[in-house]
Amino acid sequence: MIVIGYYATLEDAQNDANKLVSRGVKAYIVDASGGSLIPGIGPAFELQIDPQDRAKLEALSDNIHRQKIDERKHSCPECGSKDYKSIVPFSELIFGAITALCGGRSGMNTSLWYRCLECSSRFRISP
Repeated sequence: MIVIGYYATLEDAQNDANKLVSRGVKAYIVDASGGSLIPGIGPAFELQIDPQDRAKLEALSDNIHRQKIDERKHSCPECGSKDYKSIVPFSELIFGAITALCGGRSGMNTSLWYRCLECSSRFRISP
């Protein structure tokens, strides 16, 4: 069996298991508490699939990822790709941390930074 997720509640695990089953992937929920005597410490449930369903799950993940990319309204200014991920530049993290430690308001820029997964360029989008 392949573990694909950990959940604190049975309801959350069941919701995701039902989505997988509706798409043709057999899903199993397993007690993952390990006999913990302290409730709420660690995940309570694992969501597992059969190893032979791995290819189905990867194809589903790729399709969902591609649909989300196609729905994005912004694109990379260098290559036009809509396949990017959000990033926080190190300089903004340091500046924000120093400002917070000195008792000031967070000075982090409200612009959102991204890195294109096609050409690796960085770009900003102002909200």
